[in-house]
Amino acid sequence: MESQRPDGFLGHIYYHEAGLRRETYFPGPQIHFEKGELPQAGKITSKIIQPPNAAWGIWELAEKLEPRAQKEFISDMFPALMAYHEYLYSKRSINGLVVSVQPWEGGDDNSPKWDSVYANLWNNENVLKSMGSEMRDGRSREDAMFWLVKNWLKQEIGIEYKRLDTQLVPPSQRPVQDHYDKYLFLPKLYQEWGWDEEKIMKDSPFRVADPMMNAMLLRSNRELLKMALLLGKEGEAEKINQWTLSTLRGMESLWDEENGYYFARDLATEELIKVPTNSSYMVLFSEAITNERAARLIVHLEELRTKYPPYKMVPSTDPVHPAFDPERYWRGPVWPPMNYYIARGLDYYKEHGLANALRRDSIELVLGSVDPNGEPTFHEYYTPEGKPLGSPGQSWTASTFIDDVVRLHMYESRGLIL
Repeated sequence: MESQRPDGFLGHIYYHEAGLRRETYFPGPQIHFEKGELPQAGKITSKIIQPPNAAWGIWELAEKLEPRAQKEFISDMFPALMAYHEYLYSKRSINGLVVSVQPWEGGDDNSPKWDSVYANLWNNENVLKSMGSEMRDGRSREDAMFWLVKNWLKQEIGIEYKRLDTQLVPPSQRPVQDHYDKYLFLPKLYQEWGWDEEKIMKDSPFRVADPMMNAMLLRSNRELLKMALLLGKEGEAEKINQWTLSTLRGMESLWDEENGYYFARDLATEELIKVPTNSSYMVLFSEAITNERAARLIVHLEELRTKYPPYKMVPSTDPVHPAFDPERYWRGPVWPPMNYYIARGLDYYKEHGLANALRRDSIELVLGSVDPNGEPTFHEYYTPEGKPLGSPGQSWTASTFIDDVVRLHMYESRGLIL
């Protein structure tokens, strides 16, 4: 929260200064700034957002404090959180839904649900205009995109296009090069526009309302409301209620009655992206949808559980989809943190048996991969069959593992485990 801008914005990355000096992270913050604009001191962040989970996370911390310390902590954090949500609703929302304008904002950048959005980039006049002369000499559009991004990084920013992810992890587990070029092209385009947020929200070729992002927003609104009531801030509580109502109305545009899923919507085409992924189930975590809608999502989860043994839950892409890939980033692997959120949502809807099945699967994935000393490696993600993938030593996997074990024990002691 120390890196928050005066207008309430929070960047998806708060860059560690020692890490920047070592140049161990690509791409660095330079891609978000004009040449010579990068701050030489202070808080350096990206210029894009992440799933808005700050209020939820702070409430989770506050609940572990004794009452006096809890109220002091919440009183200290509340103004910054209100400013953050004010920013999201005033600058980054359409019809109550927070909008992603770069695939890193949701984090599931390689999901097949974005394939149609990436393909439609070539139909966007802003993209073709920005590519300009790079499309000469008979280059394909894909080659032209690579050359454009490479030259932009080299000439305007002064860094080499050198992906570190594929040096640390086998390329078969990471996004393909063509997609990575597009991830980097978007901040280049936004630099051309001076990071004008109004123009980005109006003209960007990547404008998506995603269930996961908005489930996080709804859940954080819920916890922010609890904070406002605890502090006796009635005016703020009313504003939060209005925000929540607007997002709930917006969520109706993401519901597909025929298939029984919440899908992402491409706001550039106004079409639902009907690819079933684990972000569809994240809406359970919002604790804001009707029991009837939750029941339909639960049916899909039960079908996944029984249809694909010995797969562990929940594959990031439904195995029936033609783009399913059990090893490639977000196109099939299981992410324990996503299971954690979905299980928390299932608990709210009294589906403790299914919630605990997800927890057991996550625990078994972690315990199934150990180092030479017999210690869990806590990998980033896993194939549904249990192969560890991505980088080891991931704190989000470790932290959700601890919480899963604790909750599983708690439910078992109460006789609520199946």
